[in-house]
Amino acid sequence: MNLVSATSMFSAFAGAIVAFSPHVASAQAASSTDFTPDQLQTQYIAHGYRVDAPVTWWTPDHVTTLRVSDPASERVVMLLVYPDAATAAAERASAEVREGRSAGMGPRLISGYGYSIWRGNVALVESTADGLARQYAAEQAAENQVMTGLPLAVGSPNPSPPYAIDQDLIDVIDTETASL
Repeated sequence: MNLVSATSMFSAFAGAIVAFSPHVASAQAASSTDFTPDQLQTQYIAHGYRVDAPVTWWTPDHVTTLRVSDPASERVVMLLVYPDAATAAAERASAEVREGRSAGMGPRLISGYGYSIWRGNVALVESTADGLARQYAAEQAAENQVMTGLPLAVGSPNPSPPYAIDQDLIDVIDTETASL
């Protein structure tokens, strides 16, 4: 193979790589209110809470959840971390259409948890370990009734509790926002 054909082959190969590689049209900085699951996990642990490993769901909104528990009480908080504030706003609007609005509180997002509160790309919902255990037991009993062919009781035996997010749990995120 001569030098000219080797150079031509290299040029064609390099051109193909450039042609098929992704191009970045423009870079946009993340909003200062967008949190990552890792940031939130670190922040809540630093404030003395237990935090389970993040779980990223296969849903179209690509939400990641973090379960935070308070070792001093039965409080359990679920953080729903959306990829960005725009996705979170769209999900909130959709949930408000489904669930309606409450005075000063966001819509309910997860069965067994109370009203939501939103900070940037994060939604917080609160419950208690006992409340979640009762919710799970009620759902299991209903499923068992269906599996055995018994008619379901009319109405929901355990509607979502009216929990609002406690201020100290909100302050962890608000403190993080102030330090960004």
